[in-house]
Amino acid sequence: MVQPSASFLLRFDKSSYGALLGRRFECVNEFTKPLGEHFGTKFPIMGDSKIFKVTPSGNLQMVADSLSTVLGIAIGKTSWIYVLENTVGHPFPTPFSGKIIAISPSGQKSTLVSGLSFPTGMTMGPDGNLYVSNWGFGKPPGGGEVVKVTLQ
Repeated sequence: MVQPSASFLLRFDKSSYGALLGRRFECVNEFTKPLGEHFGTKFPIMGDSKIFKVTPSGNLQMVADSLSTVLGIAIGKTSWIYVLENTVGHPFPTPFSGKIIAISPSGQKSTLVSGLSFPTGMTMGPDGNLYVSNWGFGKPPGGGEVVKVTLQ
């Protein structure tokens, strides 16, 4: 398990691994988009989380900043990026403060969903919709739920 703000070597496919061999990146989550693009996040709470893309040449390119407690990223077929924030605007995990942020291919951010409670994971389903674990902690066993977010 990687600790928040711990450094570790990201995993890459063979085509990009050589360019990144030995480079370290402060990151707690790694997400792979089809076509071999890799994305990583930095974890802090209170608006300092960032999303980086590892380019095919091995460089880090910031895709978004000013995010909070990023626990999930999903990439849509049209290159939109969907970001799951566990807690926004609070210095510690707080119910009903989770969000999903949509980032357009041009980099514009908008809130897609707000009011989530302790969301801990998100994925893009085969139907093109998002599925989010809500109440991933903070309730007794069996108290969590999976929420479907229909994308247009």
